[in-house]
Amino acid sequence: MGQEIKCRVDFAGESSEGKALLETSEIIFRGAFRLKIPFQAISALEASKGKLTVQYPDGQAVFHIGKGAEKWVDKIRHPPSRLDKLGVKPGTKIHLIGRHNDDFRRELTERGAVKSSGPSIPRASKQSPKGM
Repeated sequence: MGQEIKCRVDFAGESSEGKALLETSEIIFRGAFRLKIPFQAISALEASKGKLTVQYPDGQAVFHIGKGAEKWVDKIRHPPSRLDKLGVKPGTKIHLIGRHNDDFRRELTERGAVKSSGPSIPRASKQSPKGM
């Protein structure tokens, strides 16, 4: 995801201007104080009037990020899977080379990717060009 926005954050009786980053599995804030909030630690999440309110074990943080607050909530609640990041869509032809765990193979099957069973891709030879 890697979205970054300049904003103000209220946390633990303090308020600071800084940068908030929406990463793949956490929210990071860098300003007069720093926050690192893993998605899995979030117990409550709400967006209203341009404010993103995040409740987690260390307390409540309010991010004043404007109109993007609702989008951040959606991305936090529904982070992209590894197949989304790889661009695998239903019907995508896949040829696996080497070892892959069963979870990855299951994800491919559930996504509707078509696994190729053809010969492996030949490696480039190390022959030198003619005349050398």
